[in-house]
Amino acid sequence: MNTATGMHIDDQTLRLVALQQQGDACELVGQCEHPLSHPFSPEALARDHEGSLSNDIQRALSDVPCDRLIAVLTGSLFHIQKVPLEMAAKNDRREQIIWEATQALIPPVEAHEIDFFPAGRVAFWTAVRKEVLSAFADLTPHVHLTTIVEPLALFAACQISGLAHAGRHIAIHLGKTHQSYVALDNGALTAAETVHTEQTTTGADQHLRHWVLGDMASDRRTPTAVQTHFCGAHDRVEAACRQFAHQASPPPVELKPFARIPANPTLPPNQSAFAIAAGAAFSSFGHT
Repeated sequence: MNTATGMHIDDQTLRLVALQQQGDACELVGQCEHPLSHPFSPEALARDHEGSLSNDIQRALSDVPCDRLIAVLTGSLFHIQKVPLEMAAKNDRREQIIWEATQALIPPVEAHEIDFFPAGRVAFWTAVRKEVLSAFADLTPHVHLTTIVEPLALFAACQISGLAHAGRHIAIHLGKTHQSYVALDNGALTAAETVHTEQTTTGADQHLRHWVLGDMASDRRTPTAVQTHFCGAHDRVEAACRQFAHQASPPPVELKPFARIPANPTLPPNQSAFAIAAGAAFSSFGHT
């Protein structure tokens, strides 16, 4: 069976979603949520004292089917940037992307794994330090593991949720220490970023207002969204929907990744908390 399992860690909570490909569609065949022994951070990933993180992941994986694992990179573990695509040929595109990345990354550039996601006339290049990828691989030595950055997993979660309609949709993942944002225009990815929210709640609120309501201080506002979708822990999603209920039209709603796919297990009441893990699994089927 072609089963892909997405893994997403938000602070001290690990979530897994297993999807099985059925032709051009997919089916939910497993999901689980486990607390971690310690909060997740880049430092915790690098140290993994006494293998506690690895042990937590192995225990969680025993609860779901897993032919291959797609781990979501969050927070400061990656860099993502949008650039115009000037070249038509794939090899020329890659050379352009590598050049763009060298202008932004801290040397040595060779210490990063650079990839890109084409989206029409633009691309989103991503860079991850190779030591981060190696640390993730060491956590699951007996499972084939690949990675995806959180904004692209969020985009895939939008696809599995059916947000390929006409007009503009935005989706925001509300993590404890960071937030990720994507915009879709007629189903195509047009914006993607991640910001940190741990330092100041005021700054986080400013980013949310900009994403949901547009840049009110600028003459050039972002296009009005057909719908804004929030995902993440239930309390954060509920608070954000309440915050913008009377400011955004229509009011924001919860992103429900399993609304359009058949499910064998009972669906979790907090569907949106599993959106990023579901997007990671879905992305491996080549739909993004």
